[in-house]
Amino acid sequence: MLIALFTTTALQAQVTIGSNQAPNKGALLDLTQGSATTKGLALPRVALTDKDKLYPMLSSGYAVTEDAAHTGLIVYNTALSCDFGKGVHIWDGNEWQALRPLEPSELNLSKGYFDLPSGKDARSLTAQTLTVTWDDGLTPTWTAAASGGLSAVLFTGNPIPTLTNSPQSISLLPDAMTINASSPWASRQTDLTFSLCGQTKTAILNQTNYVLWALGKATNSQIIYTTTASGSIPVRSNATWQAVLSGAGTLATLTPSSGGTDLKDGSSPAAINTSYSAGTGSRYDYTDITFTDTKNPKRFHDVTVSVLNCGSTGNDPSMTAWAQRAGFTIAQINSISAGGTHATTQPNGIQLHKDQNGNIFLSGNFGATAGRWMLNNLAATSYASNVTHPYRTLTGPNYNSGMAYNTAYWGYPDANITTYNNNPRIGRIYTWDAATAGKGGSTGQVSITDGENIAGTPARVQGICPNGWHLPSDAEWTDLELAINSNTSQYSGIADANATITIGATDWRGKTANGHGKGMKDICPVPTLSTASDGASNIISSTVTPGMNILLVGLASNGLSFDYGNYSWFWTASSNTTTESWIRGFSRSATTVGRDKKRRFALYSVRCKKN
Repeated sequence: MLIALFTTTALQAQVTIGSNQAPNKGALLDLTQGSATTKGLALPRVALTDKDKLYPMLSSGYAVTEDAAHTGLIVYNTALSCDFGKGVHIWDGNEWQALRPLEPSELNLSKGYFDLPSGKDARSLTAQTLTVTWDDGLTPTWTAAASGGLSAVLFTGNPIPTLTNSPQSISLLPDAMTINASSPWASRQTDLTFSLCGQTKTAILNQTNYVLWALGKATNSQIIYTTTASGSIPVRSNATWQAVLSGAGTLATLTPSSGGTDLKDGSSPAAINTSYSAGTGSRYDYTDITFTDTKNPKRFHDVTVSVLNCGSTGNDPSMTAWAQRAGFTIAQINSISAGGTHATTQPNGIQLHKDQNGNIFLSGNFGATAGRWMLNNLAATSYASNVTHPYRTLTGPNYNSGMAYNTAYWGYPDANITTYNNNPRIGRIYTWDAATAGKGGSTGQVSITDGENIAGTPARVQGICPNGWHLPSDAEWTDLELAINSNTSQYSGIADANATITIGATDWRGKTANGHGKGMKDICPVPTLSTASDGASNIISSTVTPGMNILLVGLASNGLSFDYGNYSWFWTASSNTTTESWIRGFSRSATTVGRDKKRRFALYSVRCKKN
């Protein structure tokens, strides 16, 4: 026994785990950490599911009474969750304790409030970006709910995605809003809430249509408001605004010059009456009051109200002055030869021309169907170079056609050369034979049937119009009426008429109140008179889409002049009998437009249409 006790032997009590190499001398347990380790002391690897239960080890037949018996159980958790981090956990008899405490995941949003474009106001419908960041291997979820008592913002065209990897940028591009024209200040709002391990972060998404109404109009077109002294302009807006003054006229006061409140809850803003006092000035002098956003970029379109001086019975601006008001320079005006057109078109669509006699005239575009028309009455006294009357010579001034239909006469409105010379915008008046350059034949009484309800398109009649222009037909005048009837607010200071115009009817057509006829008449009286025309047409300027500016210059027949300041009649190139041709009429007392047949020997005004 003594020999056995003191004899040295190679005992194998030492153990090396993780390698086949011999353990360090004196070590009972040698754990290696070499790169080639394939063996080791491993803990049970489980995916823990409950903080206070011994799952998944005892998921079958588990009883709470066993909790204490397993105190000290050590496992390695393999599943990352909001309750558990990956790593060693110890059961303390009641719940799992992490050897290294779980650090909560950080959830952050780049922005908490978004003012999204409506798709209808001055802002372009472009996306805004929300960036979501978080750590750990978990992924947040999100929910969206309407908030603020409003309906939810719609993202059907660009849906909000499921989150995948941090950081993640979300493109917030809402659907364009559907706007009620009578209440355009609409709002939608959504709370977009992100959740991760008990944390929540919310981004408020508000979509508001910003708009300003002045005198009941909410577009960027100019509104004409006539005054001789003072008045007020009711302004409603769901955004803060300021007033900017410009133009040739003067305003003594404008109170208040700013106002409005930013409203994002869809509520209707209260009206603010902006009072003004007009200064003195010449006829057609105006001050533009432009209501504009206080913020940049703008949220709503500018709205301009022109305070216009119609009180004076003096002369109109000259045609050169009108061209300058439209934005053309003296050099541009002087550069045009007779029968020519300046290459520049103003942003509001106005073009500058001279007829075959060198008279300046301006034109405006009234849509794809109606086309481009003169904005003042024709003043030519001879035919263009490529037009020859086959039967007689154009002469004037002459008003005494009697009952003769074969008279190519021109004359002055009100038979007054002085009024015309001081106000050439009123143009000259013509017999139908003169206006059409003999369409009625040698007797002036050729039978023609080509009214607005006749199938087919009649051949163009240049007549007295410049080269590149023609005397519009009955149907083309109807196209113009329909364009202005549907878009009255674009060409005047009143709302869209949208009246029913019965094709083929001979009558005063359109609404009886605020009809398209009112939207086509000039807002000021004819020169030398003070009686208003009850018109609302946009005047010629560099900022506004122009209207037709119909002047009530009357007519002449059988040597007499009639109805200056009360009526205006315009020839068409169409006829339906041997002695009558179709006309369009405007009356001081009517807001409608008259379609009628008149004797060809009378002298009426002409507006030409561009080919």
